[in-house]
This record gives sequence, C-alpha cells and structure tokens, in this order.
Amino acid sequence: MGFLEDLIKNGCDEEKLQKDSLELNEIKEEGINARNIIQDEFAVEEKKIEDAYRQKLLELEGEMNEEMIKHQNDLLQIAEADRKKQKELTDQLSLMQAERTQRTITVLDAMSEEKKFEKFRRECQSVFNLFIKSRIVFRVEETSIMSAITCMCRLLTLDSLPDVASINTAFTNLSNAIDQLDAPDRKYRELFSKVQETIDDFKEQIFEIDRNIKNYGKMKDSQALPSDEQLRKDAAEIGVFFKTAKRILKELSELMAQFKIPASQVVQQAIEGQMKAHGVDQLQIKQ
Repeated sequence: MGFLEDLIKNGCDEEKLQKDSLELNEIKEEGINARNIIQDEFAVEEKKIEDAYRQKLLELEGEMNEEMIKHQNDLLQIAEADRKKQKELTDQLSLMQAERTQRTITVLDAMSEEKKFEKFRRECQSVFNLFIKSRIVFRVEETSIMSAITCMCRLLTLDSLPDVASINTAFTNLSNAIDQLDAPDRKYRELFSKVQETIDDFKEQIFEIDRNIKNYGKMKDSQALPSDEQLRKDAAEIGVFFKTAKRILKELSELMAQFKIPASQVVQQAIEGQMKAHGVDQLQIKQ
C-alpha cells in the first residue's frame, strides 16, 4: 500500500510539474509577446520622435533658407536702389554737364552771330552816311533847280544849269553800295529792295528834270522858238517832277532811317540766360 500510494503521489506530482511547466511557458511566452509589443510600441514611438525631430530640422532648415533668401533679396534691393540712385546722380551730372556745354556753345554762337551782325551794322551805317552825303548833293543843287524852274516859268534865259549829273552820280553810288550789302534775313532783303526801287524812282525824276532843263536851253538858243505857252507848260512839268522828286526823297529818308541799326544784344541775352540756368543748376545740386 505504501508503494502504491507513493506511485500515485509521484504521478500526481509529475502531472502538476507538467502543468506548472506549461503555465510557466505560457507566462514566458506572454512575457515575450508583451516585451515584443512594448518594443514595437517603443520603436514606433521612437520613430515618431525621430520623424518629428527630422521634420523640425527640415522646418528650421527651411526657415533658415527663407531667411537667407530674404536677406539676400534685401541686399539685392539695397544694391539695386544704390545702383539706381548712382545712375540718377550720374545721369543728372551728365545732363548738367551737357547743358553747360550747350550754353557755352550758345554763347560762342551768339558771339559769332553778333560779330557778323556788328559788321553788317557798320556797313549799314556807312551806307546811311553815304545817303546823307547824297542828300546834301541834292540840297546843294536844289536852289539851282528852283532858280532854273523860275527862269523857265518867266521865259528867261538860263544863265547857268544845275549840276544834275552830280545828283545822279551820288544816288547811283548809293544804290551800288546797297547792292554790296549781304542781307541777313528777309526783313532786310525786302528793305533793300524797297530802297532800290525808291532810288530808281527818284533818279527817274532827276533825269526828267535834267532833260527838260537842257531841252529848254536848246530851245531858247534855237531860232525857231516854241510858243510861250509850250515853254510855260514844259516849265510846269519840271515843277511837277521836282515836287515828286522831293516827295520821293522824303520817303527814301524814312526808309534809310532803318539803316541806323542798334547794337545787337544777342551775347548779353545769351550770358543772362546762362547765368539764370547756372542758378538753376546750383539749386538742383543743393536739393
């Protein structure tokens, strides 16, 4: 009995051991599974942390790149602004220099123009003086012409003839002098043309006076005298020619007054313009 009991007891113990072993294995397996789960969760969590860290690094790197790009853009904008400002200043200085050069050229051109105009003005003054002399020649012979007309109206013999040729010569010389003038513009070309026409009209009257006086002298010396009425008529015609000549001479005097040309103010005006422009330049520089 004792042996059987021991055998049964031992059998029960072995079964218990097996059961305990199975439970222990299950516990170990559960522990391993739990550990694996924990490790997997840790790995996942660690990966999340690592991914988050990497993402943060990428964000920081992106922010740094954006900041660098912004800084570079700011530098480029500053450089571009400086370049534009420098270009504006250079352009302004170049423009001012060009304007100063142009003003200098303007003054030099004005000086050249005034020099030519002054030469023309002196020539016109000389022609005007020649007209005064020509008019004096007419004034000298005017008394002789009037005396001849009086004698002709009274049918008297002419003791002396006026020197009409000297008048014609004087005004011919005047006409030739005007032909030598170089008119600077249309105004003076028209003036010279009008003066020449007036001189021609005046000389035509002088020619008729001279012709009629000489014809009267020839007729008085001729044996076949014309009628007194015809002689008085011829004398009256000379009177008309003489009055017309004096009227034309007055018109010519008014025209010749335009030959007294005032001095040119071109250079003075150019200098004043330069001074005003220079004042503007100084103001621009201060601004």
